[in-house]
This record gives sequence, C-alpha cells and structure tokens, in this order.
Amino acid sequence: MAPRLNRIRPEDVVKLSWMLMAAMLAAASSSAQSIPNGTDPSSQTGTSTRAEATANIPASETASPDLVSQLAAKLGSTPKQAEGAAGSLFSLAKSRLKDEEWSQVSSAVPGMNGLLKAAPTPTVGTSGVLGALPTTNALSGLEGVMGAFTKLGLQPNMVNVAIPVLTNYVMKNGGQSVAQTLASAFR
Repeated sequence: MAPRLNRIRPEDVVKLSWMLMAAMLAAASSSAQSIPNGTDPSSQTGTSTRAEATANIPASETASPDLVSQLAAKLGSTPKQAEGAAGSLFSLAKSRLKDEEWSQVSSAVPGMNGLLKAAPTPTVGTSGVLGALPTTNALSGLEGVMGAFTKLGLQPNMVNVAIPVLTNYVMKNGGQSVAQTLASAFR
C-alpha cells in the first residue's frame, strides 16, 4: 500500500517562506562578511556601484539633511544608508495610505521625493526562489522593508529603530495627527 500524502496547508507555505527568507538573508550576510578587510569589493568585479561611490557623502548632501542625520545617528549608519532606509519606510507608507493622508505626511518632510528615490528596489517575491511564492501584503510590507535594509547593509531589525525616528520627525514638522497617520501605515 502506497503512503498517503497530506495536502500542503497554507500555514506550512508561510513557514517555508519564512525559513527560505531567513536562509537567504543569512547567506547574503555571510557572503558580505567573507570579503577580507582592506579589500575593495569593487576590485573583485572591476566595477563599483552607485552605493559604493556615494557611501561617504555628508548628510547635508542628502534629500532631507535634518532627518537623515538624525536617522544615521540612531542607526549608526552612513547618511546614504539612512537616506535609503527612510525612503524604504516612506515608500511603504505611501503604498498603504490614502492620497490625502500621504499628502499630509509628505508635506511634513522636505525632500520626500529624493528620499523615495534613494530607496533600494524591492526584491522580495520578484525573483529567485521567492519569486515562485505568492506575494502577500505581509511579504511586500515590513518584510520588504527589511529586505531593503539588508540591501543597504543594515540589519533588518533596525526597522524597529527607524520607525520612531521618522514618526517623531513627522510629529515635529506636521503635528501629532499626521504622525499618527504615518504610524498607522507601519502596523
């Protein structure tokens, strides 16, 4: 008698997705750490990326210097990393808020368009092993931002450090109700 195969349950697919994502993040992290100190990563391929070329620019040359310098200080990052991190989180908020809500948030942050442009392109669910998985709001939400943080060379859990910096900045410039609107986009 042949063994009976069980049907795949949706919760098993979600667990497998998380395990694959964790394995991919661990692999990416370990490959980045395998570059010896003092070795220029661009010398291995003969080219340099835009991120490498602009990594050392001062916060004053970023899209929103005041916000970027505050965020870089909290994250312990470069201004370019902080600019991309802010852009990633604001991109998520823009996708979740109504147009009038987003307009209020956007007007509270000078240089918002530049921040949005600084966000790395999302990769979760678009290519590779995860490309075969259905994209859900969960995978394209904060998990997508965590993937962007990883691309920027930041730890994914730093998302939890960045969110209060952004909401406090928006509160200072746009008021408490606008900050609450922004915070609701991250829930």
